[in-house]
Amino acid sequence: MRTLDLIKAFSDNELGELKELISESDKPKQIRLFDELCKAMLRDKEPDNSILFKKILGKTYTKAQDYLLRHELRTLNETLYLYLAKQTAQAHIDKKGDLYSYWLARGYYDRHMHGFFRAHVTDAIKELMPYEETAIPSIGAAIHSLRSLWMFETLSHQPESFAQQQEAVQKWKQEEKKRFLYRMREIEAREAFIVDAMYTYSVTEDQIPIDERTPGDLVIDFSDVGEGDIYLRYIELKKHTLQTRNELRIEVLKETLTLIDTPKGKEILGFKAKQYILSKLGLSLRAMGRFEDADIYMAQYIAECEEHKWPLIPAAVYNYMANQVNLERYNRAIEIYQQYKDLLYTDITKHASLVTLAYCYLFLGDESQAIKVLPKDPALPAAFQIISRLVNAISFLMREEHALAVYEINNLKRTIKSGKTGTSSIALQIADLYLRYAKAFTKNKDERVKILSCLKAEMQENYEVWHVKAGMGVQLHWLVKKLQS
Repeated sequence: MRTLDLIKAFSDNELGELKELISESDKPKQIRLFDELCKAMLRDKEPDNSILFKKILGKTYTKAQDYLLRHELRTLNETLYLYLAKQTAQAHIDKKGDLYSYWLARGYYDRHMHGFFRAHVTDAIKELMPYEETAIPSIGAAIHSLRSLWMFETLSHQPESFAQQQEAVQKWKQEEKKRFLYRMREIEAREAFIVDAMYTYSVTEDQIPIDERTPGDLVIDFSDVGEGDIYLRYIELKKHTLQTRNELRIEVLKETLTLIDTPKGKEILGFKAKQYILSKLGLSLRAMGRFEDADIYMAQYIAECEEHKWPLIPAAVYNYMANQVNLERYNRAIEIYQQYKDLLYTDITKHASLVTLAYCYLFLGDESQAIKVLPKDPALPAAFQIISRLVNAISFLMREEHALAVYEINNLKRTIKSGKTGTSSIALQIADLYLRYAKAFTKNKDERVKILSCLKAEMQENYEVWHVKAGMGVQLHWLVKKLQS
């Protein structure tokens, strides 16, 4: 009996812990089953199914009802498997080696303990460096992979950040290449062991070759693997979504979603794959200016996560909130923020969601609330400092206090040019547009009409570009809407 063989693998102390664990589950049948199997182990005799059935289920055994006992045995097996896995992992973690280092890093990552994560991973990589040429990278690849993922999720999307992320990915790739090469050499060594054993047992000594050394494979042929592999196809499509643009990207994403929704896709890929593709579809459609279509997939993402109790990705929730601004559903955006603010506040989306919230209040005419919710964090990223300050300028424009708006925008331009908030050509471009618009209302009627006509003509000429820019940057939404009216 499989369950009995499992029980025999545990020490007396472990059996005591298991009994306590099963007792806490408050499942009388499982407690009785465990006790009976422990007694059978001491007798070193497998129990009779009919006797076990009677003692566990309290009724006479029939073959037709054997499935009831099998169910209880499977349930107990799952408890034993989990306990065995945890004990084994704990034993390796307690050695304070590679496994300990990785899972500590993973703990920091999962709990958004960014300072702890950064310090620990930096130290772990430093420890690896002296041994890069010799040590088996059992942790190196995993640490570099986790570090790259963390950087992607926490660093602002700026040129210097992308350079850091690219370097991190290249280090991960190098570690994976080393790890793969080491594994290949281990496989080749095991093959050589088998051949050597064959010579020892089946060939006379004078027929054994003296030297069969080979350099080892450096070029690997993968053509004999992967055909019909759902997971491999998913990864290929995932890569292709990042190597395509516009409608072609949407086509690839929809093909990926179809793959995930097949019975085999659901079984192998699971919820994380569908989460990623739904959120990517929403974001890609938003970036193309197809805001209504984007909203459908974003809403589906939220609904499926809540239905299946999947953990929500903060960035996907933020994109759903921000897209409501494009649809002029400002109150809905505020509702989304209020519903998920605890989630949004723990991630890189904290500042973005607060700034978007402020703009929603501003567009609803509640300027005081807009200014009140703007983030005051001294570590506010440069891009958000600029976007936040535009709230004041837009509020002046909404109140038709055009001279104050001109003064505010000029100050903002000087700040941008000073480099204190980081040089940004797009930020200057947006500030210039607002300045031209504000100045138009400080001129006489003829000049005002001329300036506004030029702005509208520029907007109309590059409507698709400005439509998309306004869709991805909340600070442009008001001006684009004004110039379209």
